[in-house]
Amino acid sequence: MPEPNQLQPLLNALVEVKCILNKVLSNQDTDGKIVPVIVQPPRAVRGRTYEIPIKTTATLIAAANSKRANILIVNGGAATVYVGFDDTVSVTGSTNPGTALLAQSEMGNDTYVGDIYGIAVAAGVTLSVWEEYLE
Repeated sequence: MPEPNQLQPLLNALVEVKCILNKVLSNQDTDGKIVPVIVQPPRAVRGRTYEIPIKTTATLIAAANSKRANILIVNGGAATVYVGFDDTVSVTGSTNPGTALLAQSEMGNDTYVGDIYGIAVAAGVTLSVWEEYLE
């Protein structure tokens, strides 16, 4: 006889939660009609743009900002910049490789509010930054 699945109680609970969420998200009114739920993210009320030269050592691109709503980083240069979350970011193949921001490309984020660092594979790269935040 096979042993009972130890995860079955958890699966049963998840199914119950799913059923409850379906009822909540369908937002049915008393007539049984489905009422749409529209969720809009908060709008940024302030912003700033700036350029920052990136060195071949870790360089702070954007300081932590708990009110940051969005950030866009554009690499208009000719070399790749590796982007990470702290000053230990390094180029590929190193101990803490960042995410590659290729030459003539961009990356954005609308959830992360911590420090952002970059390190260039070659000197002479300047990044353009667009940052929006709430007051």
